[in-house]
Amino acid sequence: MAANPTVATANAVSINTSGASSGSVNITLTGNANRRLFLFNGSKDNTDPNDNSTSTLVFDAAGANLSLANGKIKRVGTDQLAMESPYSSVGELFEILEADLPGAGTYQIDAATTGSCQRFLWCFVEVYGADQGALDATAETSETANVSGGTQHSDSITTVGNNATVLAFWGLSLTGNSTTTVTTTQNEIIDISGSNGALYCSWVEKATAGAQAMDFTSTTAVSRHCAKIVSVVAPSGGGPTFTKALAGSVTPAGGLATAVTLTLLLTGAISLAGSIRRLVGVSLAGSVSATGALTKRTAVSFTGAITAAGGLVRRASAKLTGSLTPSGTVSSRFVIKQAVAGAITAAGVVSSRIVVITKTAGERIRRLFYKMLGRR
Repeated sequence: MAANPTVATANAVSINTSGASSGSVNITLTGNANRRLFLFNGSKDNTDPNDNSTSTLVFDAAGANLSLANGKIKRVGTDQLAMESPYSSVGELFEILEADLPGAGTYQIDAATTGSCQRFLWCFVEVYGADQGALDATAETSETANVSGGTQHSDSITTVGNNATVLAFWGLSLTGNSTTTVTTTQNEIIDISGSNGALYCSWVEKATAGAQAMDFTSTTAVSRHCAKIVSVVAPSGGGPTFTKALAGSVTPAGGLATAVTLTLLLTGAISLAGSIRRLVGVSLAGSVSATGALTKRTAVSFTGAITAAGGLVRRASAKLTGSLTPSGTVSSRFVIKQAVAGAITAAGVVSSRIVVITKTAGERIRRLFYKMLGRR
């Protein structure tokens, strides 16, 4: 069973300022795989309803420089505005995916709105172990209906995948110049308020796909609110996805399995005690040293050597400028698409349609079929 994505609750941070149009906060990112960072604006205003809309948003301006302007920070869904002129609350959600996030460390986030807000309210939450494609599901709403203090209110989402982690973000307008305490039947992440505004965030794990209510109860009456709810699931198939160039090595004690994808050059080595199997797509400048096997449609470009104690089996495909030296069997349609500059030296059997496809000056394509075990 796939694990639910994890909310880094201890690292969640917020901004809560009166009469401001900008603010900054430092957030500490984990070093876990497959992260999504959510950034939520729930600011409250009592003048021009456009004052609390996001104008600029920048993550680590001095380093990674991820922003709305350069497209590294992306909006989630449609911005929500609950307005009873001149009073308003917004609900604007943004995210940054693993491909753009820097490694573990502490980074500054700078946020700004189009004007000065009565209450400038933001929160920032990391989720890891999360699929990097489209969100499993989203829901959003804006309401001007009054919710009495002490009354539970809920907004809902319908998840598509099982084992989802659901997060809800609310921007609230309070009655009177007040603060509030918000509670939920789920897990609280952020609860901040002041000067007629509040921001709240909670999460819950949902094992089976379907409708999920996300609720809040405010001690102070709420006159309007916006909600943004997202459902996040684990990567399909459960395999890790590397979306950047890796200068180091991949050295798991187990195997790289189930649709492992490296989308850019890996300059280090893959060295593991298990097997590499099922659609590994990688350009590799280092070597592959597996005590298991390279199996099931492994697509690779190697300038180093392949050294597999378990063998090279079942339709692996490679461009190889190094040597091929498995101590196990090379078997079952292992295909090398271009010339092998090194030697093919197997301590085991080289068998069953090993194919080398190469180009020479005198011919476009030459196929060399190695047939062992009595076949020529």
